[in-house]
Amino acid sequence: MHYQFYNHEVLLLVNQKGMIKKLHTPFRVQCTTATGHFPANAWVYVDEICSTDTDNLCFIIAGNIYPHSHFLIPVKF
Repeated sequence: MHYQFYNHEVLLLVNQKGMIKKLHTPFRVQCTTATGHFPANAWVYVDEICSTDTDNLCFIIAGNIYPHSHFLIPVKF
């Protein structure tokens, strides 16, 4: 069975207590490392969500695809 925790405009987040939150695009993320045209610590908006053929989560930002691992989602719930 295959589960998806996202579609192109909604990402499901699960905190340590098991609570679930929907995060709708566009949402803001912080670059943890310099990525593409963005310097480290820059704040950018995710326009869409996608994945690779091997189910690695990616963000589409300003028309370019970036791995989610280069960004921090600052959400508390």
